[in-house]
Amino acid sequence: MEYFAADLGGTAVKYGIVSESGEIRDKGSFPTPSCMEDLIRELKLRTQGCGIDCIAVSAPGNVDCSAGVVGGFSAVPWFHHQPIREIFDKELGMKAEIENDANCASLAELWLGAAKDVQDCCFVIFGTGIGGTVVHNREIMRGFHNIAGEFGLLFSDFNTEDGKYLVWSRYSTVHTVFLAEDELNLPRGSLNGKDVFDPARTEPVFQKIRTRFYRAAAAGCLNLQAVCDPEIILIGGGISEREELLPEIEAQMKEMTLPWHPNVVLPRLGKCRFRNDANLIGAVVHFRKMRENFHG
Repeated sequence: MEYFAADLGGTAVKYGIVSESGEIRDKGSFPTPSCMEDLIRELKLRTQGCGIDCIAVSAPGNVDCSAGVVGGFSAVPWFHHQPIREIFDKELGMKAEIENDANCASLAELWLGAAKDVQDCCFVIFGTGIGGTVVHNREIMRGFHNIAGEFGLLFSDFNTEDGKYLVWSRYSTVHTVFLAEDELNLPRGSLNGKDVFDPARTEPVFQKIRTRFYRAAAAGCLNLQAVCDPEIILIGGGISEREELLPEIEAQMKEMTLPWHPNVVLPRLGKCRFRNDANLIGAVVHFRKMRENFHG
């Protein structure tokens, strides 16, 4: 059996046909539409005639899987508070299930990836913001309000003089690029992650901004270790492709905890395996679980 999987992101919708074994074919993408009608039109172009009647969806936001509705807030606000299953069944003629994008990435890693032999772990996904998942006994913890794993909402630091509070998502890869552009008085779109995180860029502004990112990442991982005590913290997102990522974070963690080193457990860090394909594979894992457990 095969599934059509779609990963709805802030700038693009990625899609592909996923097999029972997790292999993906016919991958592609298109710019994220500005309304549901346009999304349906784009999906129709890619699903009609494919012979598949199941669509597995990965989306940002606070996803209520049982209801098939996205709440909270995300980079795609028009997708929220709509009956996704009913809309996709009516408009596409396809059975649909939907899950949070970070949870999808985690499900892929738990099934076939870096966490396939792990019982307790945390996933941290860096991108436009910072999302993630807490896994206990190989099950995703959702919390009372379905917001467990929204690590980007963790308060990171604050200025007591002006009352400005910052959350961890302000230290995401995208916001780090924005900060570099602001420091250099450049318009948005002038830089990208490769520019900012390239160690060969030794200009003081880039060194300072990279250090800021790595220290915030180290602090976040230390906090997760203190709260969840996972076997491993796995990092995903485009930044995870950089070889220096884990050594830089680990060096910052050691420096930050030096005064309390005997009493602090330093997190074991790793990288997600599937990277850009994780959400598509994980969406299918979720689809299968939902159909087995709740829909027969």
